[in-house]
Amino acid sequence: MLEAEEKAELIKVLNMHFIEGLTQSQIAKAFHVSNTIISRKINKARDYNLIDYFFKDETSFTVNLERLLEKQYKLNEVIIVPTLGKDFDMVEYEISKAAVYYLLNNLKTVHLIGLTWGKALWRFTKELPFQEHNHLCIVPLCGGIGSSGLEIHSNAVVFEMAQHFSCEYLQLYAPAITRSFELKQQLSKMSVISTILDKGSNVDLAVVGIGDMTPSGTLRKLGYLKETELLYLKKVGAVGDIGCMYYDRDGNEIDSDFNKKVVGVSLNTLRQIPNVVGIAYGIQKKEAVLGALRGNYINTLVIDSELASLLHTEG
Repeated sequence: MLEAEEKAELIKVLNMHFIEGLTQSQIAKAFHVSNTIISRKINKARDYNLIDYFFKDETSFTVNLERLLEKQYKLNEVIIVPTLGKDFDMVEYEISKAAVYYLLNNLKTVHLIGLTWGKALWRFTKELPFQEHNHLCIVPLCGGIGSSGLEIHSNAVVFEMAQHFSCEYLQLYAPAITRSFELKQQLSKMSVISTILDKGSNVDLAVVGIGDMTPSGTLRKLGYLKETELLYLKKVGAVGDIGCMYYDRDGNEIDSDFNKKVVGVSLNTLRQIPNVVGIAYGIQKKEAVLGALRGNYINTLVIDSELASLLHTEG
């Protein structure tokens, strides 16, 4: 029996071949694989009778929307998890599984993986299979020391992934947010920290969460962002954050004292990473994801169908 993630991928290939009229060679180029692999996928879809009914399946709707969003925002790939009739926990689980499936199929040319932090990243790493990938090294993209929510800090999710993959990992022994810009500068000059930040700037692939501006957002909920700071960031146009770095609706980094105190890879550096995979779910993330897309911080997006529909309508 096909896993849901593999079925969705096969239907995407069928859609590109039979609906969009792309050749197997063109599809192979889009997936960064050989023609032979695409041929095998089409044959596998035929073996499972997917060709006969994929037009009627809910997955075919999400595949069409994926292709629209890929073209609309010039993304490498969009993966959409259907949400109809599912509660939040199930959506969260299926989003994580979809992100894991994508990662496992894109590890061949990857050596350095960077992770930010947050609940989405924590759930994602928990769903990773226990497989040996000892050619990998996992790196935190922002600081990971604090007194609250320790399990979702960057160092914790990096360790979790390394445990699942039996591979090397690095730790960033600095807080994500310092007390002052001066302290951030001092810490960043320390070789034990600057070395990790340099590694983070040169990862082959990054997996990031996308924070929103709601009072229940992780930074605010854990007390790392004061209510007055949240209100100020909203006032100056912030719509979301990646790795604690806030940006506006057009994707421009917010010029604020808060951003200047963050120990981590900058948003500008994030743009230079070959493949940044963003994980987001829930309609409250709409403005944050739109800003991230407009800022070109994301290359690959894993989201739920409700959020995807909003992005297509308002992008």
